[in-house]
Amino acid sequence: SSEVRFEHEGEEFLFILSGRVEWEMEIDGDKRKWTLEAGDSLYFESRLPHRGRGLGGEARALIVIYTPQ
Repeated sequence: SSEVRFEHEGEEFLFILSGRVEWEMEIDGDKRKWTLEAGDSLYFESRLPHRGRGLGGEARALIVIYTPQ
């Protein structure tokens, strides 16, 4: 598949600053999608395959990744 997903150790926090974002994660083999808008957030284990894309123009997000030593 040409769909690129990320997965890595740690935990991730995503906060949408502006615009709209489609966020996709694979949980137990099941693809799940959310549409996030300014003020929405997600917190998840980064080992879950995930990806996002802006909808309808530019979107900005704050992303914090915590990876234990």
